[in-house]
Amino acid sequence: MIRILSALLLIIYAGSPAYSWGRKARVHLDYTRPKQWSYAMNYRAKCVIDEGGSNSNIDTRIMCRLTGKPNPDDSRLTFCIDSAAMNSGLYNPEQQEKIIDKLTGSRMGLALIRGCPVVDTLSSFSAEELSEWDLVIQFAKLLPDVPMRPVRKGYTWERNGIHPINTSLGTIPCEVYRSYKIEKLSARRDTAFISWRFRYAAADLAVDTSSILKRVPVSGTGGGTASIEVNDGTLLKAEVNFRTPLARVGDTKVYWTDNTVLSYLPDSLSPSN
Repeated sequence: MIRILSALLLIIYAGSPAYSWGRKARVHLDYTRPKQWSYAMNYRAKCVIDEGGSNSNIDTRIMCRLTGKPNPDDSRLTFCIDSAAMNSGLYNPEQQEKIIDKLTGSRMGLALIRGCPVVDTLSSFSAEELSEWDLVIQFAKLLPDVPMRPVRKGYTWERNGIHPINTSLGTIPCEVYRSYKIEKLSARRDTAFISWRFRYAAADLAVDTSSILKRVPVSGTGGGTASIEVNDGTLLKAEVNFRTPLARVGDTKVYWTDNTVLSYLPDSLSPSN
């Protein structure tokens, strides 16, 4: 009878929040596995304009499908934009078509650190001109820098530094700060859910107010969430929201918000290797 009661108590404790909180999982990302991967990337930006108390919004939406595969030496990740679509109030149909033509088929390369591409290696990006839209910046915001070790729910960590970031305006020195937290581990510890806050602060010399109505500035603050498959280090989904500081162009006040979602496409939906 005592054994039965002890077993029941163990089962109850195993399902309790205290037990769940105490378990660990090794949270890591790994893009060096010898297989092709595909993601769907959906981006929406809103330019909010205040002209003497009269507000207006200009929306831009871009949808891309990305496919990539690591190089044999596992030190670099290359990916291609297989397809893209765009709907924007900033550009006329001819300009939108030109941007999509430049995006579609573009190939990029990114150095890897411990098998994971992070914002610190943005200067290694090589890409064709992508017109006014900086795909590199949007993609980088979606890539969390994970602890790469066993952690519990509630674990927090920070990353910061000044890094050169390639944009359509050229290479811009940017201070990047990120604060992460493990929000949840699944019951089987095979999926980790994380959140983070981040801040991008471009060098003053890089600020160009003349472009504020054409592109999202580098500087701003935001937050993100992501789910990671722990066993093989796959980023299943990531989402970030970003807002720029209020800027002035003459008597006009302008700020930008954007939302980007990256969703992993299972092998059954990916192109054959």
